[in-house]
Amino acid sequence: GFTFGLAIVIIVKQFASAVGIKAGHTNLFYNLYTIFHSITAWNLISLMVFAISLGLLFCFSRFRHFPGGLFVIVISILASYFLGLSQEGVHLVGDIDLRLPELSFPEITKTQWLRLGEIALALSLILYSESYGSIRSFSMKHGDAISPNQDLFALGVSNIVSGLFRGMPVAAGYSATAANESVGATSRLSGLVSAMAILIIVLLFLPAIAFTPEPVLAAIVVCAVS
Repeated sequence: GFTFGLAIVIIVKQFASAVGIKAGHTNLFYNLYTIFHSITAWNLISLMVFAISLGLLFCFSRFRHFPGGLFVIVISILASYFLGLSQEGVHLVGDIDLRLPELSFPEITKTQWLRLGEIALALSLILYSESYGSIRSFSMKHGDAISPNQDLFALGVSNIVSGLFRGMPVAAGYSATAANESVGATSRLSGLVSAMAILIIVLLFLPAIAFTPEPVLAAIVVCAVS
């Protein structure tokens, strides 16, 4: 139930991004109301890019080891560059300013520490719920054994390291896990391969990534969790 509900929430938010509507409310039904109440404000070009991308992804998904997502992203970057999609109101990823992180401890007040503790407790429960939903769903699908203690330890260490370097909270995100599995990942080595691929992209192709249309990324996520 948690996994199914999470997939619905992800799809709704991604569709809002695809049509150029900001639906950042925590209430799913309010977001649905906002999306369809603002139907006259939808960017039809953006919606068309989303629909074409989604159609291609579903077609490519028939071929297990074909990198359909990568192919669609490359095509979309070329289309964005030569057709000027941004001039039609299609939102692009834009420039990404990456800097090397520095190991540091935050300098905050006692009141801020207390507030941080409240948020951290709630966030840890949410992250583990989503992570466990992802781990359990895909382990059942493939007949793999799971170890909650090992998973909690890995998540804890990852979040400590990420926090010290001012990174984002770490979890086994459902959409990312689904996307990983959908392109044929079968072992933990897929994470290492992904990390190396990201490093190569950051070092060599970061300027090109700026031309990636957001509706294409939305289509990749929707296809993965569908």
